[in-house]
Amino acid sequence: MKAIIPLVILIAAFLYIGKFHVTLKPFSVSLPDWISAIGYALFIIGFILILADTSAKEHHKGVMKGIDDSYDAIHKVLDDMLGKENIDAIKTAVKETAEAEKEE
Repeated sequence: MKAIIPLVILIAAFLYIGKFHVTLKPFSVSLPDWISAIGYALFIIGFILILADTSAKEHHKGVMKGIDDSYDAIHKVLDDMLGKENIDAIKTAVKETAEAEKEE
């Protein structure tokens, strides 16, 4: 039922924008401005796709946060295992490699 009401509203809007016209004698149905109705429909579909892309970006942010958190946890474990001096050398090497990859 929740999906039927918006669907009916969209169909009614499509018919209104397209200037839907019915005559009884002789019986005829016409939609003279159908191109405008299709244009508005494509605009709405594009807007929905943009909103879907925004939610995908939020998902990407969550994934990147998880990667950063795991990166910090790994470095904490390595600090405990190898000692602070060796880890500092490894961190600088990793940062230099990452910067070199970004420049390429």
